[in-house]
Parts: sequence; structure tokens; C-alpha cells
Amino acid sequence: MIELSVTYFLMIANILILFYLLKRFLFKPLGDYMENRNNEIKQNIEQADQEREKAEELKEQYQEKLANAKYEAQEIIQEARKREEDILRKAREEAKQEGDDMIQRAREEIKQEQEKAIASLRDEVSDLTIQITQKVLQDQLDEQKQKELVKKYLKEVGKVS
Repeated sequence: MIELSVTYFLMIANILILFYLLKRFLFKPLGDYMENRNNEIKQNIEQADQEREKAEELKEQYQEKLANAKYEAQEIIQEARKREEDILRKAREEAKQEGDDMIQRAREEIKQEQEKAIASLRDEVSDLTIQITQKVLQDQLDEQKQKELVKKYLKEVGKVS
């Protein structure tokens, strides 16, 4: 049988004391350290997830801004093309208007010159008529009848032209 002696009790007491001391000074601090380390790792993982989410949000914002910038660039280009077309259209209209104005002025000048020529021709015709009439009718007509003939002849010439 097993003999129970004091050494066995002392060994058991030593083991219990050693276990208590190990538990108090080794296992508890080691457990706390492991728990703290575990919590720290979890926090780091959560922080990394948050930063990844922030990075994804920033990436989405960047892509959205890039898309907006491209859209705005297209709008600016379209507006510039529209302005160019408007400027060209206005230039064409102004050139056409200037051409029409020049043609109109030329027509008016031609008409004025034509009227001057007709007036000049009438004066010459009346002068010639008077001269011819004077030679033909020098003594036969008096001055009053001569003026009536000239007026009648001028009216007829005015109707013809």
C-alpha cells in the first residue's frame, strides 16, 4: 500500500503553492497579455477594414470626379463648337448683308447716273429743239408760241423716257 508520509504532503503542498504562484504571477499576466494582444490585433483588423472602406470611398469619389470632369470637358468642347458655328454663321450673314448692301448701293448709283443722263439728255434735246425751231421758224413764230411748242415737245419726250 501506499504509505503516506509527510514528504508526500509537503510535495503536494509545494505543488499547490507552485501552481498558485504560477497561476498568479505567470498564467494570469500571460493570459492578460494574450488577451490584450488579441484585442490589439482585433482593433488593428477593424482599423484596417475602416481604412480600406475609406480608401474605397475615396476611390469612388475620385472616379466620380473624373467622370464629372470628363463630362464637363465634353460640355466645354460642345459649347466651344457651338460658339464657333455661331461666329461663322454671323460672319456669313454679315458678309452676305455687306454684299447685298454693296449691290443695293451700286443699283442706286446706277439709277442716279441714269436719271442724271436722262436729265442731261433732256436738256440737250430741249436746247437742240430750241435751236432748230429758232432756225426753222425764226420769223414765223413769236416767242410765246415757241415756248408752247418746246413745252409740248418736252412733255412728249418725258412720256417716252
